[in-house]
Amino acid sequence: MSSSLNQRIHAIDQHTRKNRIQLSLKWSVLALALTTAILSPSIAAESLLDANQQPISNAAQRNLNFEQILQDVKRYQAGTGVWQTQQGIAEANVKQAGLWSNPSFSIQQTDFRSGKDKELEFGVSQKLDIFGQRRAAVKLADVQASQVGLNQELYNAQLELAVKYLWSQVVVLELEHDVVQAQLKTSQDTLDATRLRLKAGSIAQVDLDRTLMAHIENQRLFQQTELSLATAKRQLANLWGSTDNRFSTQASNVWPQQNDLQDYLQNNLFERAIQLDIVRQKANIDYLKVSNRPNPTVNLGMVQSKSAETN
Repeated sequence: MSSSLNQRIHAIDQHTRKNRIQLSLKWSVLALALTTAILSPSIAAESLLDANQQPISNAAQRNLNFEQILQDVKRYQAGTGVWQTQQGIAEANVKQAGLWSNPSFSIQQTDFRSGKDKELEFGVSQKLDIFGQRRAAVKLADVQASQVGLNQELYNAQLELAVKYLWSQVVVLELEHDVVQAQLKTSQDTLDATRLRLKAGSIAQVDLDRTLMAHIENQRLFQQTELSLATAKRQLANLWGSTDNRFSTQASNVWPQQNDLQDYLQNNLFERAIQLDIVRQKANIDYLKVSNRPNPTVNLGMVQSKSAETN
């Protein structure tokens, strides 16, 4: 009986040890699963961050100032030939307005009595310009040609303002890009130091995760700034017919000074445009007045007759 009791006690002890081992194994697996679930976002974020931090080879960039960019834009715009075509049309209109009207000739032959009597008529008619219609047309064409030249000056001034605006956008975005890049470098150094502190056991994993999230946000801001800068450069490059945004700008003061303002006030393009438009309207009214006046026409003619009796 004593032997049977000892066997039962030994069996119960083995069963208890087996349950303890299984329970310990279950808790170890559960702890490992929780650790993996906690660390997996950090590992994935760090992998993405390391992938985005790959060194990128920068292509050779041109360093341009405002004057160089403006010259490139003007050279490209002049190469389109739009204003040359309009100026050529205006000059042709001036020449055409100065021409005298051509005389008209008429020849007519009339037969009578079944072809036995014939009559041949020659006529020349010339319209006279007594009220100065040709002179008014030349004046109107000259004013229109001057208006084409002034429109070109206005276009060049507006083009320069557009270049200044886009150029200033690029300059501001380049400065912002440098600031964000320095901030990203500081954030990277902080992240590296936090990793070392985690390995040393002085901080918890949550501190590294917090630093990593802040660094990823700085990286997102840096990429957004890079995209905005590339878009602004492409818009500026489109003005000289290019899509290459591999250039950098040199910051300089391009805004008007006191002397420039005096020159702009003396040569006010918008005021000149208004005055020239008034002159054009007056010239057009004068031309319409003289055009509606009846001008006389001189007719010269000769008649040659031939009859059967004269043969």
